Amino acid sequence: MKCYLCGSIKYHQKKGRVRDNPNIKILECDECGLVFLERQITNNLYYAEGNMRKTFDTFVRSQLGRASKLPDTKRRINYIKQIMELSNANLLDFGSGYGDFLIAAKANNANYVAGIEIESQVKPIYKNHQIDLFESIDEIRNHTYDIISIFHCIAHIHDCITLLKSLAHKLKDNGKILIETPNANDALLSIFDCESFANFTYQECMLYYFNPYTLKKIGEQAGFNVEFVKGVQRYPLSNTLYWLSKGKPAGQQYYWHLDDTLLQANYESKLAQLGATDTLLMQLSKKEGGGQNALVCYGKEFDNSKILRTPQWIKEQVAKCTSKANKFLKQPRKILKACPMCNGTSLKPYVEIYGFHYVECENCENLFIKDPLKNIAQLYQNDGTESSFDDAYYSNNFFPIRLEVISKPKANFINKTYQNTNKIARNPLWLDIGCGAGELLYAARELGFDILGFESDTKAVHFANNKLGNNIVQEGFLDINSCDLNLLKSIQDAQIISFLNVLEHLESPKETLEFFGKEMKKDSLLVIEVPRHPSLASFVNLVAPNQVYRHLIAPLHLNIFSEKSLESVYTKAGFKLVGKWVYGQGFMDIIHAFTGFDRQKNLYKQINQISNEVQKVIDKNNLGDFLLLVLQKIKGKK
Repeated sequence: MKCYLCGSIKYHQKKGRVRDNPNIKILECDECGLVFLERQITNNLYYAEGNMRKTFDTFVRSQLGRASKLPDTKRRINYIKQIMELSNANLLDFGSGYGDFLIAAKANNANYVAGIEIESQVKPIYKNHQIDLFESIDEIRNHTYDIISIFHCIAHIHDCITLLKSLAHKLKDNGKILIETPNANDALLSIFDCESFANFTYQECMLYYFNPYTLKKIGEQAGFNVEFVKGVQRYPLSNTLYWLSKGKPAGQQYYWHLDDTLLQANYESKLAQLGATDTLLMQLSKKEGGGQNALVCYGKEFDNSKILRTPQWIKEQVAKCTSKANKFLKQPRKILKACPMCNGTSLKPYVEIYGFHYVECENCENLFIKDPLKNIAQLYQNDGTESSFDDAYYSNNFFPIRLEVISKPKANFINKTYQNTNKIARNPLWLDIGCGAGELLYAARELGFDILGFESDTKAVHFANNKLGNNIVQEGFLDINSCDLNLLKSIQDAQIISFLNVLEHLESPKETLEFFGKEMKKDSLLVIEVPRHPSLASFVNLVAPNQVYRHLIAPLHLNIFSEKSLESVYTKAGFKLVGKWVYGQGFMDIIHAFTGFDRQKNLYKQINQISNEVQKVIDKNNLGDFLLLVLQKIKGKK
């Protein structure tokens, strides 16, 4: 058996007994000090059936309406009021139980509260108090929180580090995670060596017992900034004395006359100095930049008029998309029965776009075409006189505008992320696969990178080389099963590989990311840009499927990726996230979904002028429809 926290196989058995299962040994890691149970026998069903609380009905009857009076709840509410304005705060309580904390927070005018709890019997409480209740993190869509609390629950979770990483996606960039858990160094164990307490405190559902050091390491390994770990004494001196004299809990009911506020404060202060309070409180925040060791950015300014995306152009694009789909509508199809990203088979219909059916994976939230063409390649075949790109891509007048408006901001973000990794190479090579007209390579060269591009569109290759010179861009495409040797060597040599707006067109996105993970050198960066789901744009395409000109472009965009679906693949492929940029155009998509949206041209212009400001709010609330990820290779080839 290995220690969950440090992986050591050195441990010893501690004094004491698991009160509800004496056959389970209590172990302590000799390396890091984590206390853990020899066997972990609990699972989701254990909690769903309420095995922690056998006397549910009596307990609920005694608790309803009392949440705001409970000392722990009041203490927690008062603390949150000290660090933020409760009326502006969105709160999520993980392992929310009977809802005491959330009921009190709502009574104290919290902006929004919600709980995660799998125990089925508690649902009537939440319904009665009109509080949203989720059974899992995955059920939460399009919500982020200012405070995520985990009160006396983290020790029940088999893989608590992964849990914290998942909750990071639901935490606002300036939000806090509050974790409260029993202290393995409780004075009754570490100072008084109370045998009766040691035979009482350990339970089969409590898998881990943390001290200040091990609790901090949990937060750090999950990628958070640990703002503090401090001691809290929930139980008064009377409780301690009763354990020592009678060997039983609840001494505050018998020795209550010994307790007062000043005594409790001094008792807590002294135990905190000794690291021996009964409880630990840890506060976590996202690391600087808004992400877990990652540079995170929301919002990107668009000016459609600068890049000639006029109302007429938008209408023409809708017609072109419709025509393109109709052209292939009767071609042979295949039916996908599993998600291309996670192989999940629980799929639900999302929307039909121009005769092609998008479904959503209930496991990873990936959105994909269930009935794509059997031969995807036919969508991109041409004789070199045609192109997959709009004519504007090949305009000498238009190139500098796209360079300034679209490519330079991306190149600057990627370069800033590269600089932050502190893995700076001499003469770094930037390889752009699917480089189009070459604007990103042009911007990369201005930043000092050696550049190389690959592009399958013949017309685009000629235009890009005319701009970049020296045959910088080679004609070809990425075939992960039989990769061009020149391209393969470039992948193995490059410090940065950009792969923008390509992954959504591929039948095997998971395998493609795995290919990069296998072939790229350690510390190099892979940059992908993909359409993102869930997003406001996804919603607009859902409600106006006959006006689609971007995002869910059937039959071209085979996958619209969720962050969850991508993370599950790239982490296993040996990458970690070092940069994320979420942005979109969903707000203007709403406007463009209406027939005659530009009838009042001046009003349309005014709406356009405020769109960036509105869109940034949308993006910050996880509804952006573009996702640019910078991934660093951390495993594998040197």
